[in-house]
Amino acid sequence: TYTVTGKTIRTQYKIYNKESEKSMPYFIGGHPGFNCPLLDDEVYEDYYLEFEKPETCTVPKPFPETGMLDFKD
Repeated sequence: TYTVTGKTIRTQYKIYNKESEKSMPYFIGGHPGFNCPLLDDEVYEDYYLEFEKPETCTVPKPFPETGMLDFKD
């Protein structure tokens, strides 16, 4: 679900595991897309993303044998 409030876009995912007896490893690699320019008299370079503070993203490395992710390290 995408929700826009003022200058903020919130992305929310709901994941359901239908296997009650098994864990379900998963990883979401989604992100919003923006169709710019929005108006005829604008160009792509008129747009930018502004963050409140510096952002970092760390992704766990998969185990080569299983492809599963290691969240312990």
